[in-house]
Amino acid sequence: MHPCQQCKRLKRRCDRELPECSLCTRTHRPCEYPPGSMPASPKEAQLSPGILLDVPINRFPATYFFDRRVFNDCHMSIERGHLPPSSVVLNVLTSTDEIRQIANKYFASVHLWFPIINRSKFYGSFLHGSVEADVEISLLAMCMQLLGSRSSNELQALDTVYISIRQAFVQLEQAGVLNITVLQALLLTALYEIGNGIYPAAYLTIGNCARYAVALDLDREILNWNQDASDWVVMEEKHRAWWAVLILDRYKVFPILSDTYVVG
Repeated sequence: MHPCQQCKRLKRRCDRELPECSLCTRTHRPCEYPPGSMPASPKEAQLSPGILLDVPINRFPATYFFDRRVFNDCHMSIERGHLPPSSVVLNVLTSTDEIRQIANKYFASVHLWFPIINRSKFYGSFLHGSVEADVEISLLAMCMQLLGSRSSNELQALDTVYISIRQAFVQLEQAGVLNITVLQALLLTALYEIGNGIYPAAYLTIGNCARYAVALDLDREILNWNQDASDWVVMEEKHRAWWAVLILDRYKVFPILSDTYVVG
């Protein structure tokens, strides 16, 4: 999207806000964009630069990555990030009934061969709250919707859902959200991209899953897993998510290796 004509004429930086940029709004000047520069469809409008401006500033402690030992010794903690009410997730799923229908279809199909989400924990998460209360659960439900749609009408609507999911991941990253639910959503998104031949996005998403899992310290937690732990359900989800990352990563790398090595 090109800058507005006023900013271009004045050689000022244009933030390309719609319907008027900030400079034109502040100076009370008519804001007009060049013909053909406006988004041609709702999808393109959703991808405008202004979509991320409402995301809160990331307060994630850098020490978590620079020196994990110092982070642990100082008893530092990661604040739970939040998305604004205008999050793209909330524009797609609006009720717990809708999430329940999507989840029922998912657990009756995809979950049977890709069991990375605990059914009871998932249902309990959204039944005791609202869609607005836990954006991550709503995002996970959207990813379930990607994999559970079969009819022609549902498939036609998936493009918008998929774009919203990709935007939500960017918003979550900006907000410093780091938890197992987002990793599960990433894994389901990677699965959808693989199944629909969306490359190189699938390749990159799987790599993102691996990085995200390591950031969650899953590789170390799995090695030190105490089966007598009080929160066994959480540990089991982490265990399955880690193995899902490994499986998808091997699937991603295998075609490259098969061109180099002869498999006997």
